[in-house]
Amino acid sequence: MSGTLLIGIIIGLSPLLFPVLLHVLDLITSTIQAYIFTVLATVFIAAATRTFEPKKGA
Repeated sequence: MSGTLLIGIIIGLSPLLFPVLLHVLDLITSTIQAYIFTVLATVFIAAATRTFEPKKGA
C-alpha cells in the first residue's frame, strides 16, 4: 500500500517539478552562452584595437 501511495505522490508532483527543472537547465545554458559571448567579444575587440609600434633599433 505504501509503495502505491509513494508512486502516486511522485506521479502527482512530476508535472510541477519537470518544468522547474527545465527552466533551471535553460537558465544554466543561457548563463554559459552569455559568458562565452562576452569572452569572445572581448578578445575580438582587443585584437581589433591593438596597435603595433615599430621597433626603434630596426
